[in-house]
Formats: sequence, C-alpha cells, structure tokens
Amino acid sequence: MAKRLRGSDPMLDFTKNDGFKDGAAKSKALAVFEAATALIETRLSAIRQCAEVDDTQVVIDTEALAARAAAWRAEVEEAIRIVEEATDIANAETMLSLAEKRHYEVVREWTPQISQMEEIVKRVERDGGEELAAVMKAGFKKDPIFAHLVRMNSKHPEKRFSFSDRLIAKWAKFGEELAKYERTDAYVGERNEWLANARKAISEANATIEASRREYNEASRDARTLRDEAASVVERGWKTLVDLLAEGAPEFAELDLDAACGVAREAAAAGVRNGCVVVPFAAEQDERLAELDARRVELKRHLERIAAIA
Repeated sequence: MAKRLRGSDPMLDFTKNDGFKDGAAKSKALAVFEAATALIETRLSAIRQCAEVDDTQVVIDTEALAARAAAWRAEVEEAIRIVEEATDIANAETMLSLAEKRHYEVVREWTPQISQMEEIVKRVERDGGEELAAVMKAGFKKDPIFAHLVRMNSKHPEKRFSFSDRLIAKWAKFGEELAKYERTDAYVGERNEWLANARKAISEANATIEASRREYNEASRDARTLRDEAASVVERGWKTLVDLLAEGAPEFAELDLDAACGVAREAAAAGVRNGCVVVPFAAEQDERLAELDARRVELKRHLERIAAIA
C-alpha cells in the first residue's frame, strides 16, 4: 500500500466519526475511483494511438504503465472489498440478536413457572401442616384404646388380636384409625421431601435462566469485540482508500504524471514524424481530469460535513 498521507485533510479523520455507516461516502469514493480509472485509461489510449507499433521500447513502456494502472486498480478494489465486508460485520447484529432471542425465550418459559412454584412453596410453608400433623399424632397417642391396640399390634403383628382386643378394634374402627395415623405420621416426611424437591426445581430453573444470561452476556461481549475489530479494519481500509484516491495521493499522482508525460512524449514524436503535433483524446483527457477533480471535491466536502456534525 502507498504511504499514509499526513496533514489536516478531513478525509484522514473520517473514520473517527463512525463514517463507515455512511453510504453516501462510499458512493462518492467509488465515483472518485471511476473518474481516476477513466483518466488513466484515456491517457493510455492516447499513448497507444500516438506510438508506432514497431517501436518495441515504447510498447513495452506503455504496457508496463498499463500494468501499474491495473495493479493500482486492484489495490483500490481490494481496499473497497475489505471496507465493505468489515462494514457488514461491524453493522451485523445477527449473533447478538440470536443470543438475545434465545435468552428471552428461556426467561419467558421459566419465569412464570418459577413464580408459580415459589407461590405454592410459600403456601405450603405457611399452611401449618407440620404443626397440625404433630397435634393429630399427639391426639392419637392420648387415646388409651388406640395406644393399647397400636402397642399390641406392634408387639405381635403376625398374630391375631385376642378376642377382647378384636372386639375393641372393631368397635373403635382401629383399621381406619391406624391408616389415618400412619398417613399423619408419614405426612411430615413426605411434606418435607416435596418442599425439598420444589426448592430444588426452583433452583434448577433459576440456574437455567442464569446460564442463559451468561451465554447472552458472553455473546454480547463477543459481538462487541467483533464489531470493534471490524470497525478498526474499516478505519484502516478507509485510510488506505484515502492514500489511493485523495488529491496528491503519491501512487496515483506518479501514475498519472507518467501517463501524461507519456502522452506528451509520444504526441511530440508523432508530430516529428507527421509534421503536425496532434494530441489524441486531448479534450477527453481534460474532461476526465476535471471530472476527477470534481469528484474529489465532492468527497472531501461530504467528509468535512460529517466531521463537523460529529
């Protein structure tokens, strides 16, 4: 690439103001490129028209000049391609948008469930079920008949009650009462197990949301890093375009000077041969040069306006 231009040219400061988002700047830069290309091509056509086909050295010099022009164009086109691709990356929100969408889908799915589970847990914790079960168990144990039958049942579960105990058990509906007692006795353990499982489910759901949030934050950081890197590439690409397109850009200035000198030299040589100096495409060259100057002025003013606004 050509050396960077120095000075206060606003084209050099363009990318400090997020100029890569400005489509007009791109179109104006392309217009400068087209005008510069047209000028060089016109000068080359004039040289070829003046030169004799059998003048080997002139033909070689002309084609070498054409090769330099082609290399310059390729360099500009590569800089434009880099700027365009980096601009697309810098402006892209796809990665961030997808991460955001996934995160909010997780939040929408789990937040209502967490709220519902938390409300149920609070109700269970406040319902006094454990205290009620303790009171009920105490009531069973205070009943002397039930306590006696439970004791007899626990001592000889494989044997039948005595006749009198069987009568008492039937009269007291011991089977039903025992089932109630066993349910009451098991209730506290089952209740605590349910609460533990519910709290675990809430914790896991919150962990799912938190993992999604971390993934989203990481994607956000990655997207910002990628955008910053792309913006930096855009900035360097724009500076390269300035080096290649701006007024006084060394590489193009040398190329155009050599082409203009070639036209003058070959036109003079043709005049010696023909007795009359005629410069081919003279008017067209002047028009192309004026067009290039005008396009450069348009681009420079546009960038000055951007800089002033920023």
